[in-house]
Amino acid sequence: MECPVMLSNLSSYLGNNQAPSEEDIAQANVLREEPLIELANIDVIIREVQKTLDSLKARRDTIRCSIDRYDTILAPVRRLQEDVLREIFSYCLPTDRNPITNSSEAPLLLTHICRFWRSVACTTPQIWTSIYIPVFETVPEPIWAVSPSHLDHPEIFGLLEDRMQACCDLVGE
Repeated sequence: MECPVMLSNLSSYLGNNQAPSEEDIAQANVLREEPLIELANIDVIIREVQKTLDSLKARRDTIRCSIDRYDTILAPVRRLQEDVLREIFSYCLPTDRNPITNSSEAPLLLTHICRFWRSVACTTPQIWTSIYIPVFETVPEPIWAVSPSHLDHPEIFGLLEDRMQACCDLVGE
């Protein structure tokens, strides 16, 4: 935006660093009053328009929220039959390995979406037939780590019992 051309003798001061005279300072102050008033009026209008804009944006957000809720209700996935969901669920499984027991991966993930999906997933045996359950990888000293030569000693059976219980406790978690 360009500034309008000054229609007074004061414009010569814009091309140099010369100090204005007292008379020119008084004239500049008088000439600047009208633009200052106009600027203040424009600022008031801008604030009013901004309030209206903010109000409209808030109203728009409320309406958008309402539409989003209706869209959720109308989502096509809600109308899928159980047999179609079962088929889709089978395609959610990893193809390069057995699924792991982790809630961030199918099939466990599918049980955390909603009640209906949990019901369908839990009654779909195809997705549960081959799951990798890492039982002994979490045990610090597996029971088979005991040397077979020590099995002749009766005190070792208490140790084996403790390790077996630790394995069972981990599986129970």
